[in-house]
Amino acid sequence: MLSALPAACNHRAPTCVLPPGGAAAYGEGMRVRRILFPGVCVVVVAVHAAAWCWPPPAALGALPVSTRVLARDGAVLHETPGPGGQRGRGRAGANRHLVAATLAGEDHRFFQHGGLDGLALVRAVWLDAQRGRWAFGGSTLTQQLARLLEPGPRTVARKLRQAFTALVLEAHLSKAEILDEYLARASYGGDLVGASAAAAAYLGKDVSQLSLGEAALLAVIPRAPRRYDPRRHLDEALRRRDRVLSLLVQRGEVTAAEADAARAEPVRILPAAPPFLAPHAVVRILAAAPAGDVRSTLDAALQDRAQQLVARTVRELSARGVTQAAALVAELPGGDVRAYVGSADFFDETASGQVDALASPRSPGSVLKPVFYAWAMDRAGFTPATVLHDVDRAFPDPGGAFLPRNFDGRAHGPVTLRDALGNSYNLAAVDLAARLGVPALREALAAFGLHPVQADRPEGLGLGMVLGGMDVTPWDVARAFAVLARGGRAGALRLVQESTPGAAERVVSPATAALVTDILRDDGARSRAFGRHSALQLPFDAAVKTGTSKDFRDNWAVGYSSRYVVAAWAGDFHGRPMSGVSGITGAGRLWHRLMRAVHADADPPPLEPAVALDHAAVCTLSGARAGPHCPSSRRERFAPGTAPAAVCSWHGPGGTRTLPAELASWALAAPTPVRLTSDRVRVLFPPDGGDLALDGTPQSGTVLLAAAPADEEVRLVLDGREVARGRGHARSLWRATEGAHVLEAVGPSGRDRRVFTVRP
Repeated sequence: MLSALPAACNHRAPTCVLPPGGAAAYGEGMRVRRILFPGVCVVVVAVHAAAWCWPPPAALGALPVSTRVLARDGAVLHETPGPGGQRGRGRAGANRHLVAATLAGEDHRFFQHGGLDGLALVRAVWLDAQRGRWAFGGSTLTQQLARLLEPGPRTVARKLRQAFTALVLEAHLSKAEILDEYLARASYGGDLVGASAAAAAYLGKDVSQLSLGEAALLAVIPRAPRRYDPRRHLDEALRRRDRVLSLLVQRGEVTAAEADAARAEPVRILPAAPPFLAPHAVVRILAAAPAGDVRSTLDAALQDRAQQLVARTVRELSARGVTQAAALVAELPGGDVRAYVGSADFFDETASGQVDALASPRSPGSVLKPVFYAWAMDRAGFTPATVLHDVDRAFPDPGGAFLPRNFDGRAHGPVTLRDALGNSYNLAAVDLAARLGVPALREALAAFGLHPVQADRPEGLGLGMVLGGMDVTPWDVARAFAVLARGGRAGALRLVQESTPGAAERVVSPATAALVTDILRDDGARSRAFGRHSALQLPFDAAVKTGTSKDFRDNWAVGYSSRYVVAAWAGDFHGRPMSGVSGITGAGRLWHRLMRAVHADADPPPLEPAVALDHAAVCTLSGARAGPHCPSSRRERFAPGTAPAAVCSWHGPGGTRTLPAELASWALAAPTPVRLTSDRVRVLFPPDGGDLALDGTPQSGTVLLAAAPADEEVRLVLDGREVARGRGHARSLWRATEGAHVLEAVGPSGRDRRVFTVRP
């Protein structure tokens, strides 16, 4: 105080001589001090009291959090900025190096002040005065947090407001909480907010994993985010980092050796572009995801491999009209999706790459036949040996007469259910559908979790459902096949680990699921249509079904091992037909490659039935127990108690064959003569009201055919003249003549009449 007195005051003398008027001025100054000091104290106390009563800023409760979709191992698939376009990850968590470096560079007296640091403010004013510009702000870390919570123009009023807010924060939060809030909200360059987001974006690490050198580097960025941006100005940021490390040594936070080691650490800054892996899956997840981290079920390596295989398939088949493909891999039994590829290239706008084929309804072709066959065995008493009629015929349907055709254009006559499903015969499938009825077909779809887009117009869903006469998504089809793979129990497919799987309700019996699986894995059962050792055959046990939609617009292959269910689709998003692409050469090829890829580490265990099945030797033609005259038989599997008891009656001595009358149209073209039996007398061919055309060949003829109960003699009468007779069966090869004709079948129990016309 003495040095501050006036120069005229002789402080060495016992008395002091004041200049004229000095005593009055001195007294006035003392009075001002006595008034001003208490006033300042009152103001300070009042401000602090107000800070205690004032509520904390409303923004304190809302942290800037973006949404990150992670792979199952934590790798980032994609990050979507939160509100305001900022990428944040919430509170940073514990890292003592980051806290120490931040305080050393921003506010080393943080734990000594109450929100405002007078010494720092005086120092800043002094330095700014020396430089002649505003270079040092003197703001405490609490004041910086206040500015983050209440942003605005840098005016005196705003500064005063932020100073008061700093006092409010100190009144309501602990020092640790203030630090947490600051580290979660500070700008770290670009759209990065918070230390957690910065650590992940720049270094690919969690905050808790940061080394001393990495923590010091991040700590300098909020001081001047553009100047110390490590992607643009790494050298500048490193110089500031080294300064912070020196400050830590001066304050005893670290040793000189530790600081030197931190300076020597290699620095690898990740590129700026955030990843966008598994884009279709990410879009699907984000549609229902809250802000924050969402850990998916996807396997990043398998996802990448599946994407490559899908793109390769499109490249190989592009000349045949295949412009897109998709794939889904889900692990069993839980249904966790490991790979989700919705198109060959998400970023290819010319090929509509952002369309997600896995979520888009498509015509399934024959791929859903296993669903209907399973329903027939489970609910209608069918077995793998049940005979279906793969014959040309018109089926009544809600939309009119339904005239299905086989893929190869031929009818195959009587076929067992195993052969019909294995070879994907359309005529036999529609025969099964007709026996079940349309309501049962709809029940089967619903039970397996399939919801066609036509479901709101049920009149449009007829027998053609069994051949793909509806639109369903590959996602739903994969889920339906998972029912069979799980032994008949339903279950969801999961893309997010935190999601709760639905109840595993029973859809079909374990025996039914095992029998369908056994057929779909049987290379022999499909050999007539697909050949032996096709793309559907693998070096390990797997069940599979293909499908091709009408006009070759969609191609499917869906199947499963004991570990995975895999769905593959190939086609064109705009519905343009493919050329010469079948289930084997299209989606089947992709499915085969995917199955090999997912089992690259080891072959899966065999597909063993969950229950014991019965076995019996059956005739390959009639499906009944093989008799002494059956030329061929096989050992068939059955659900317990369902094996046939009756012995085959279709084969007789000397190679004779007697088949049901319903197979008449096929019998006409049979390579060897076939007898037909019926429960009543009836004309089998030609049909009533039919038109027959002459082919101009003199040697050609038209078959006239009639049938009756086996113990009755039946006569064929054409235009009043008998042309043939026989017991239980009558057949005549007639050289047709132009005009209208009447054909009658006459027997002891009745007669049947047909009128038909022969045209030139």
